[in-house]
Amino acid sequence: MENWLLSELKKGSKEAYRNIFMKYYKIVLAYLIKLSGDLSLSEDLAQGVFLKLWTKRKSLQIHTSLKKYLFSTAYNSFMDHFRDLERERIMQRDYLQISSLTNDEQEIKNQEQLESDLLRLRELIEDLPPKCKEIFLLSKREGLKYKEIAIRLDVSIKTVESQMYLAMKKLREGFIDQ
Repeated sequence: MENWLLSELKKGSKEAYRNIFMKYYKIVLAYLIKLSGDLSLSEDLAQGVFLKLWTKRKSLQIHTSLKKYLFSTAYNSFMDHFRDLERERIMQRDYLQISSLTNDEQEIKNQEQLESDLLRLRELIEDLPPKCKEIFLLSKREGLKYKEIAIRLDVSIKTVESQMYLAMKKLREGFIDQ
């Protein structure tokens, strides 16, 4: 049954995807809750696991069971999330250490403006359409080239270019409107 579902999923069957989702979502969610202790984060990560399953359906290479694949993907998503948090925490700590070296009033104003700009940038990125946001983050956070993004997401390079153009346009407009 599982092999048939995977075969149908690779063909783009939404029914097969729905069956997989219905069968495994709660199990994956429970696993992520056990790892993180955070329901909201776990729901986001679980949705990401199943989104990844759908977007990668054509190129899926599952050498174990589907359940193990989903758990592995969930674990990797969880670890990626906490690596990102740790990187951000380190950057904030380093930034604060550097900024604490100067007590100049202008530096304090600059720091406040930078923090405000970073917060605004995060908000604007969160407001991007899902595909646009995903492509933007793959380019800017993971440093992937457009061709690599196109291959990873199974889209054309033109799609990546147009989504990046849209993302940059929306971010610029968001700062201009501020």
